[in-house]
Amino acid sequence: MTLLRPLRMIAQVYTFKPPLYLSLAKRLLEICNWEGLKASLQTMLTLCEMTKGDMRSSINTLQFIKQNTMSVTKKELISASVGNKDISESWYRVVESIFLQGDPNRKAATDLDKYTIRLKNLIDANGDYDKLLHGKPN
Repeated sequence: MTLLRPLRMIAQVYTFKPPLYLSLAKRLLEICNWEGLKASLQTMLTLCEMTKGDMRSSINTLQFIKQNTMSVTKKELISASVGNKDISESWYRVVESIFLQGDPNRKAATDLDKYTIRLKNLIDANGDYDKLLHGKPN
């Protein structure tokens, strides 16, 4: 990011609000219909939440799922680690999720298996295993 900082003096900077998940989910449902992939609006909302509204990652996930099946369910999305590979999680967020008791996602995970899968996906999304292993962000 520091390489881009000098450009701010000469470039016009535009800030966009991220689109609502509902708008993205409706569009993804249209794409599923065009491609013959059976899905529900609720499933597409789950996908948007998993990918944090990243349309490219959502479409890549749907392409991956379509290779194996002609329908996608919420359960498949939750158990799959796809959709998270294109999203980078910060080192701090991963470490907080591991060690802080106040993590709401950890409290919501009533089952150790669900927590372990969520934590694995979070670590995979960060991708920098050495930094996480050594406990240093830099």
